[in-house]
Order: sequence, then C-alpha cells, then structure tokens
Amino acid sequence: NVKTRNWKDYKTIDKVFYDKSSEANDTLSLARYYRIKGSYFRNIESYDSSYYFYSKSERMYIKLNKNEELAYVLFNKAFVEADYADYLAADLSLSKSLLLSKNSNDYKLIYDILNNYGNINHNLKEYQLAIKCHKQALAVFKERNIKDNSGRNLNLLSATLNNIGNSYREMGNYEKAIYYFNKALREELKTKKDPEIQAYIYNNLGYVYLQQKNYTKLPFLFEKASKIFDSIGEKNESAIGNMYLSDYYLQKNDTTSTIKFSEKALQLI
Repeated sequence: NVKTRNWKDYKTIDKVFYDKSSEANDTLSLARYYRIKGSYFRNIESYDSSYYFYSKSERMYIKLNKNEELAYVLFNKAFVEADYADYLAADLSLSKSLLLSKNSNDYKLIYDILNNYGNINHNLKEYQLAIKCHKQALAVFKERNIKDNSGRNLNLLSATLNNIGNSYREMGNYEKAIYYFNKALREELKTKKDPEIQAYIYNNLGYVYLQQKNYTKLPFLFEKASKIFDSIGEKNESAIGNMYLSDYYLQKNDTTSTIKFSEKALQLI
C-alpha cells in the first residue's frame, strides 16, 4: 500500500527506478513511473503533485499510443480533478478514458469508469445521465461477474445500486429511490462485508422517508447509520445522520431532541 509505505524506502526505490529509466531512455518505463508517482501523491492527498505526475504520464502514453494504460491514467486523473470539484474536467477525462477502453478486456476498469462517470454527472446535477452510466456499470458488473481484488471490504454491487438511488432521490422520484436503496441494502446484508455502504443506505432511506413524512422506520434508520459511522470513525457522515435526526424531531415537534441532535452534529463537524 503506497499510503502506508515507509517514506525513506519509497524515496530510495523511487530514485533508482527513475535513474534506470532515464539512463535507458525508456519512455514507457518513465510513463509508468510518473503514473505510479501520481498515485503515490494521490494516496497521501498531495493533489497538486498527483495531478502534475498524472499529466506527465498522460503525455508520454499519448506519444507511445498506449491506449489501455492511458485510459487508466485518465481514470485516476479524474479522481484528482473531482477532489478539486472540477467536475467538468473530470467528466472530460472519464469520457476519454471510456472511449479508449471500449475494446479492452479489463472489464473491472470499464465498470469503474462508468461508475465514476455516473458520480461525476450526479455532481453536475445531470441525474438522468448519471443513472444511465450507473445502469451501464451495473450491466457490466453482472455480465462480467466483476470482483473487487483490492483487498478492501467493498460491496461494489451495493454501492452502484445506492448511487442509482441517490440520483432518483435528487430528482424527487422517491419511490424509485426507495426501490434501489432497498436492493442495495439486501445485497449488502447478504455479505455484511461493507458496513460503511450499509450506513450510507440507512441514512439515504431514512432521508427519503423523512421527505415523505413516513415515520414507520424512523428514527431507527438514522440511529443505525449513526452507530456504524461512529464505530468506523466517519465523523462527517455521522454529523449528517445527526442532522437528519434533528430534522426528524423537528417534524415531531420535539424541541429538546431537535436541539440535542443539532448540537451533536455541530460537535462532529
């Protein structure tokens, strides 16, 4: 893991790799070197440096006509652009990456591109396009039996279904949002391997029910989400859950609880 690698060891390996690639005038190795360096800086959240090295790698891959590796760089560069909320730039990077990957057998990369393309369009408030991208990602996931081999506890299927629900929620189509959130929850409960996505789904479902003034499953969904987020140290998401709880108690005319959860949310931010 680049994020946890000893910095002194990394710098030593980094210098040796660069020196050997430069001495051999090996453009492909240099392109890969800059790509890895871009990923390193992204992992330590040094986004300016990450963008710089991804861009250097991108230019080299273009000259070498290495489309599949270029697609991977553009995909990662889009994450950095999104971190800066430059969603139009991220959208362009992902559209190029998707085009370059159309004949690729790396179906996990295609799934990831489509999924993130959907997220970017969601942030651009292009919700119909976001849903289209996520549904295309879902089709690739199912047709190609996509697996996450990163070693992380992620439920990719639940995450994609949750993303579709999010776009329907923002469009005000609460019935479809509930349908996809429940599908996402069922998939996660089959494995119980990704508590974070489970908590997101609880909050999302609770939010929709709150908008509908359907209190049957409230405040329990928000409480479940808050408990999970607290256990994994996700303070920002726990704060959102507490704001939802504050809104719930406001609708129930419980002023004491409204203030209590509002203050708790502020403490977590």
